[in-house]
Amino acid sequence: MRDRSLNFWTAEFRNRDTEARYRLWRYADRLTEIRILGVIAIIAAVPFVQASYLRLGPGPDFTWLTTIRIGVAILTAIGLALTWRRLSYRTLDAMVLTIVVIVGMQMLALCVIGGSRILLLEVQFLMIIVAIYIFVPNRFLFNAVPCLALSLAYAVQAVWTLGYVPSQKVGVLSWIVAANVLGIIT
Repeated sequence: MRDRSLNFWTAEFRNRDTEARYRLWRYADRLTEIRILGVIAIIAAVPFVQASYLRLGPGPDFTWLTTIRIGVAILTAIGLALTWRRLSYRTLDAMVLTIVVIVGMQMLALCVIGGSRILLLEVQFLMIIVAIYIFVPNRFLFNAVPCLALSLAYAVQAVWTLGYVPSQKVGVLSWIVAANVLGIIT
């Protein structure tokens, strides 16, 4: 009888053969999910550009924010186009991980540029962390490690560079912890 138990830390089957069969069985559905998320990510860039313009107005900060968002949308579109090639599931894992890291780094850059002036960016950062855990169809560790690393980087940024008062720092740190706990639990 095959071992179908899951590893506590990775949420994958302990038996490598069982895991490989499962991943091949889920490949087509996973590909569809990745394509849907790719399209949503590209489309979602548009309203956030408008929100940034309304908040910042024309100027260098808005130009940087827009450039970063458009750059990530282009990279996501390239990744989306690559999904129509028959990629191995390991290559697909790596591609999705790369896009997750790029999107996370985009959010950190946007928060640095926007600073504490734009609460929308902070809320968006937390929403993206939770969304990565819940909706991005990738291995658990390939979602958890970047989310935890990006959250730690954002926490450091929020505490030392955004000029928050202590009560705001506690609030931001609490929301970061809550977003990751919620994501890990799901």
